[in-house]
Amino acid sequence: MIAKGMIQDIDDIQQVSRTNSTTGEHTQSGVIKVLTSKPTQVIDVRVNVDLWKESQNGKHFESLVGKQFEFLVEYNQYSFTDASGAARSGTTMNLFNLPAFPKAN
Repeated sequence: MIAKGMIQDIDDIQQVSRTNSTTGEHTQSGVIKVLTSKPTQVIDVRVNVDLWKESQNGKHFESLVGKQFEFLVEYNQYSFTDASGAARSGTTMNLFNLPAFPKAN
């Protein structure tokens, strides 16, 4: 899905660190809060490990703060059973690729 939005503040760009409990591998990904229009809402967009590296750990997103841009996201529904046997489910918006820099007027 193509959406138009804006990152309002540099604090809306967060790095997420995780350690895989099985392998011990440490990874970094990101979450950005994007203000969209039509309908106006703030959505959390997850940035996977590869795109987070490609964005230079969020530096690319810092250059977009306060500017309207188009981005591609995929809506993801998930469900699983956790270690205690409880059923978990939810939805996420995942960034599909890095947004291009806005065109200069």
